[in-house]
Amino acid sequence: MYTCSRAEQIYGRPDPLNLIRARADARTLRTRDTGTYVTVHKATARANRVRWTLAHEIGHIVLSHLTDFEATCLCRGGLTTREYRVLEREADLFAAELLMPMMIIKALGVTTAPAIARICLVSGEAARNRVSELGLWRYKPGALSTALRNQFRQFLAGEQERERRPSAMATDGNGRYICCPRCRNTAFSPYARHCRVCGLYLYNDCDRCGKRNLGDVRYCEYCGAKTPLLQMGFLTTASQDEGAKRRLVVAADDCKQMDSLLSSAGRVNRARS
Repeated sequence: MYTCSRAEQIYGRPDPLNLIRARADARTLRTRDTGTYVTVHKATARANRVRWTLAHEIGHIVLSHLTDFEATCLCRGGLTTREYRVLEREADLFAAELLMPMMIIKALGVTTAPAIARICLVSGEAARNRVSELGLWRYKPGALSTALRNQFRQFLAGEQERERRPSAMATDGNGRYICCPRCRNTAFSPYARHCRVCGLYLYNDCDRCGKRNLGDVRYCEYCGAKTPLLQMGFLTTASQDEGAKRRLVVAADDCKQMDSLLSSAGRVNRARS
């Protein structure tokens, strides 16, 4: 994976994958001699958008788009408009599940785009699209649920970490956390809004009404909605923690196999060239 500037240095010519002409954020090709995948992307976009763009390009690789449609390498030259849109939609679904796994979103119990964007480090647009899909998924028990539950066990439940969590997060005079709730970083520049280590938003702002709450507030004092600190499990009582663990087990057991994610979203059968 290269930025545009780095790719120009390597290939010795400007815009080697024609990103500017195609008005694309990134492009991926597969070299015919070695089978190596090369992705070139713009580095001028916001970090969250770059993450999505690269996940999308990885999706094209993992879903074999560049081998099943080798003649075009996704340059659209030999693809119909319908075929191209199907491949793009498949790559988008891959990126969404990679960066915002539906089982994890459901297990956390978050239902708003700002919360998903903050937790998963994606753009607001990507988070809003994920919210619209929350009600579409119906999971059935599968082997993948155990694998994902084990993979995200510490993140979701965090049994040992929860026992050490404070009843309140200390904040400064402007309501900013003095210590990052997620990674415990304390080095912030005077105007920092996000943690420099993990990217967490450093204020307990309500996702519903936008009002700022102090570091001990579990439910917004203005509208009553769950605050980010409560949604992400940074402020949890013993009884709440036990209930959360039960909900996580249920949510994990309801997860189905990854192979059926695309078909559940109404995946269109691809027409082979």
